[in-house]
Amino acid sequence: MKIMRLAILLAAGAMGYAAQEKTAPNEANFESAVIPVKSLTGDSFKRLVSMLEVFRNSARVSADDRLRIVVVYGPGPTIAQMRKVVAELDKPGSEASVGRNIELEMTFLRCGGGEGQVRGPMTPAMEAVAKQLRAASLCKDVQVWDTMPMQLQEGKQASADTTLPVITPNEQAARPMVQTVVQVESVISKPSGRFVRFDKFNVQLRIPYTAKNFPSSVQYFSTGLVTSGEFKEGQKTVLGKISGSEPDGPVFVVVSFKLSE
Repeated sequence: MKIMRLAILLAAGAMGYAAQEKTAPNEANFESAVIPVKSLTGDSFKRLVSMLEVFRNSARVSADDRLRIVVVYGPGPTIAQMRKVVAELDKPGSEASVGRNIELEMTFLRCGGGEGQVRGPMTPAMEAVAKQLRAASLCKDVQVWDTMPMQLQEGKQASADTTLPVITPNEQAARPMVQTVVQVESVISKPSGRFVRFDKFNVQLRIPYTAKNFPSSVQYFSTGLVTSGEFKEGQKTVLGKISGSEPDGPVFVVVSFKLSE
């Protein structure tokens, strides 16, 4: 039913153009309006703007996906039709506002380490990242600590808690813990590929240790990183460095994303 109503609105706009194509529009009757877009972001926002192009013969359309507004200039009846199209699509839970699913893979790389420490498998793609860290003198001995998957959705916040492997076989039973909170703003398509834009990417580590005065009591040292940005699909990117998490050196967080079709 919603699709049918939208089709009727667009058809009405198209018929209005057909009638106005015969005569040049009288801009003396034009007015401007700003139409806010509350739910749609990224590629969903771009699809909305593309649909409004059906009104291009009788109105001018300009849009900004960061401000999430559509600015129109044209006759009052045309602007009213455009408002109806935006209102029909820009609703939480509508098909247009449902964001894309995103598969996140987050890898923790440790710097330094002694003999006998547990190491995860180093894939060719991750070895390329390790090579860059060594070349920049950021990390001499790069070890894979663990890899953590997460399921994300465009326009929504997701969180996950997990434990990381112990570093040495004879280490105390308490394991390091990681807490992750991710706010996905939008998915953006560019000529060079698709990108995922984040409002917030928060990774917090809790490292167990035993105080000298209380050898039987396990305590936790907290450290982490908070960042935001835009990252390309399929590319392994160093999200940031967590300092002070281990005596031997910092931990680098590497992320990669895959969009579900």
